[in-house]
Amino acid sequence: MGTAERREREKEQRRKTIMKAAKKLFFKKGLENTTMDEIAEKAELSKGTLYLYFQSKEILAMSIIKELSDVMNKDLRKAADTDKNGIERIIDVTQALTDFFKKRRKEFQFFKYMDLVAASIGSGNDIFMHWKSGVEEIIHVVLAIVLEGIEDGSIRRDIEPDKAAFIYSNMVLSFLIRLSNNQGVVLLDQELGEDEIIESMFKMIIKMLESRSPGK
Repeated sequence: MGTAERREREKEQRRKTIMKAAKKLFFKKGLENTTMDEIAEKAELSKGTLYLYFQSKEILAMSIIKELSDVMNKDLRKAADTDKNGIERIIDVTQALTDFFKKRRKEFQFFKYMDLVAASIGSGNDIFMHWKSGVEEIIHVVLAIVLEGIEDGSIRRDIEPDKAAFIYSNMVLSFLIRLSNNQGVVLLDQELGEDEIIESMFKMIIKMLESRSPGK
């Protein structure tokens, strides 16, 4: 291994160490109550070194969100890439998102910081733009499935595909983000379990998209 390659690997490892330390502190104290000094101490690095990798805790949080989004998008693209009909693929994508949420529930909470982070670093930031393109990719994947579902008759024809894809993507993500933070889930007062709430929510969404006369 050459010197340049070794240095690059060391930089990447240090970056991961910083992000790991930040995650632990953000989980424990929240983004607002965590300082860069605390992150540097947790990562066992100087504050100066920390700033070489991340210019602020908001950019660090955005990097964590982007990394999480990249993994989630990969799972969703895999679920969508099948020969099934439109509504079956929507079901598979929804299931993939649910599975991802359950596996990475704690990290999912980071999405709640999006508004705060965006306001701090600006929408023109490279990391933010990368994340935004990832979200748009999800919507485009769903839109392609909806169009194919309308064509094969499994998804109702009386909807506007672009609006349906946008609403579906935002509704599902917003619901899971709120659920990950135990917010706004009034059904819990009726002693319904989390799995039951998720299943009922997604069944309702699928019913709104599903053709009433398959094949027509």
